[in-house]
Amino acid sequence: MKLSVGILAGGRSSRMGSNKALLTIEHRRFLDKIAEEMSAFDQVLVSAAHKEDYPECGFPVVEDV
Repeated sequence: MKLSVGILAGGRSSRMGSNKALLTIEHRRFLDKIAEEMSAFDQVLVSAAHKEDYPECGFPVVEDV
């Protein structure tokens, strides 16, 4: 059986003021750290408000319409 996981990467950032998924901790973006944690799944998808915000994420990005 194949399992996929979706990372909910970002909405409008209205409360935070900036995209939380692109913030860094220990010189790494949150999104990259989460994706690494999920790498055991067969497929990792990133759900985002704007696909163009994640040009280098390395995973398919699905726009949340």
